[in-house]
Parts: sequence; structure tokens; C-alpha cells
Amino acid sequence: MKSKKNTNKNIFFDVRDVLKHNCLINMIYGTRGIGKTYSCLKYAIENFKETKMASIYIRRYKDELAGFNTNAEKNILKPLILNDIIKADDLKFKTLKDIHTIYDKKSEKAILVGLPLSKAVILKSNDFSNANFIIFDEFIIDKSNYHYIPDEFISFINMIETISRLRELTQGVITPVVMLSNSASRNNPYFLNFNIPITNKNPYIDDDLLVFKPDPTNFVKEKVNTRWGRFIEKHTGMQKYLFDGEFSNNTYFIFDKLPPKTKYIATLIYLNKKIGVYMDSDYNEMYITDKINKEYKIIFSLTKEDQTPDILQIKNCQKIIDTMKKKYDKGKLKFSNYNLQILFTEILTIFK
Repeated sequence: MKSKKNTNKNIFFDVRDVLKHNCLINMIYGTRGIGKTYSCLKYAIENFKETKMASIYIRRYKDELAGFNTNAEKNILKPLILNDIIKADDLKFKTLKDIHTIYDKKSEKAILVGLPLSKAVILKSNDFSNANFIIFDEFIIDKSNYHYIPDEFISFINMIETISRLRELTQGVITPVVMLSNSASRNNPYFLNFNIPITNKNPYIDDDLLVFKPDPTNFVKEKVNTRWGRFIEKHTGMQKYLFDGEFSNNTYFIFDKLPPKTKYIATLIYLNKKIGVYMDSDYNEMYITDKINKEYKIIFSLTKEDQTPDILQIKNCQKIIDTMKKKYDKGKLKFSNYNLQILFTEILTIFK
């Protein structure tokens, strides 16, 4: 069954509207299908045609880079080929270990280089001086079988450093990073470590950091006029997430102050930050807080970096971690502030 094609191009996101602010880190989140990835890949092609320099395309895991092949159905550039932005016959594909590259056949120069973030340590000795634009797709994970990798934010920063190095000084090349995501959750390592506030500013700009949610108004007007759009709106209740780009998986368990008769049961340390763990008298709810009981001398480290002779390894405290995970799943793990909740979701990636 076919429907008539009549799409207004002005309803889609254009990455150039973000890049004009000249920021280094550009975090774009919002409505599914509004053209975030397409716009960035289109810019990458146009960038190559203009500068003969490559763009880097980062995904979390290697199997997410399956689109770097010649299969017409899986080719990551297929939408651009269909719209005559680039021709399939002009492309050559090559994979060398963890580096996936799409070349221009005529010049044999790289157009797009796919890298898995999970291999950041292995890739740090490679030379990416031929690249001047970086895309990190799906930087926020929705609820699925995928997880954030351990110490993901550190891996991300290391990978960007591997690509950029001192090229601003030696080549005069700036490599802006565009991070893309649907509105899955504010509870993610990037909003935590970049200290992204809850704000109505759009874009939110702090020095060389930009956070932007594309305005979905015109896109939604078109979407709800489709049969699928009307079905979603009527039968699922998911239109705020799918169409309007609102965060969907936010579960806030914030408490103002500890209830009476709570017991201090552990001090945890993660990336040099101490966390206090309390349990109520009925062993029903647990509380995570910055309030540390200094008289409690036993401290458990969550990473090797936090390990010192007077701090126990987390394997000696696995029972507490398992209990925290169960309480969290049941909504019975409370946090004294929003950032601690985000921090805990990052900790979960170590003990998945």
C-alpha cells in the first residue's frame, strides 16, 4: 500500500543551525525522525566535497557500525544515495580491525570513518589527522539490551582527544563534535559529567558546550496527519516522547531529608566521589546521599582507580550493590539530589 509523497523539507533538523554557534561539543536531542543523523551525514558529505577531509562517525559498539558495508539495505549512506547527495558507484568500503572506512573511489580519500567507542583504548595510537568533523550517534541509551560501557565518559573524552590532539595548533583544524540522541532520559553520563542543568534555554550554551532540542512543532503537524501518527496519538500515549521529543525514561526518586530511624550501612567511593548509603528501619527503602558518616571507617571502592590500602574492593560489598539494584528497579532507592541519581545509573553499567 503506497501513500502520496508530499514532505515539507523545512520541518527537518539542519545541523548547520547548530554549527553556526562555533562550539566544540554540540549535544542534540529530541524528536525521532526529525533528521538529526541524516543532516549530519549530509554535512559530512558536503564537508568532504569542499575540504577533502573525512568525518568521524562514532557508535558505542562495533556491531552498531554494520552500516559501513556495501549492502544496499544496510549502507549507512543509503538515504543520501536515494536523494542523489552522493552516488553509490563513487564509494569504496574497507574495514581494518575496528576502523570502518568509506572512501571516495576517485581520490581514494576517506569520506566517513566509523569507530566503536568501546575500543577507544585500542584506537588511541591511530592517526585521524585527516578528519575535521565528529558525529557521535545515540549517545543516550534507551531501555534496551545495550548498556553504557564502564567509565564511558572518560572513554569518550579520550577518543575525542585521540582524534583532535594538538591539531588546532599544528594544522589550524578545529574538530567540532555533534552528539545525537532521541529523548530517552536525562539520566546519562554526559548530562552528569558536563553538568547540564535543567533549563528552558534552547540552545543552552556554556562556553564551548551547546545543548539543543530542535523545535518539533512543524514536524509534529506533519506527523499527526499520517495514519501512523494518528494511531500513535490515539492508542499508545507515546506521542510526547516520539513526536514532541520529551524525555521518556525519567524516574525521579528524590528525597528532601532522611526519614527518622535510618541506619548508615556503607560508604562507597566512585571516581574519587564518596557516597553515603542508608537503610530505613524496616529494610524497605534505601537512601543515597552526599551526607557521609565519617565515623564509619569502612569504605568500598567501585573502580580500581579508587583503590587504596585502606579501602576495600567492591567485591567485598557485592551484597549491598545487588540490594541497591533490586531497590532501584522497584522504585525504593531514593536520592538526595538529581545528580546522584544520574551517577548511580552510571555505576550500574559496571555491575550490569
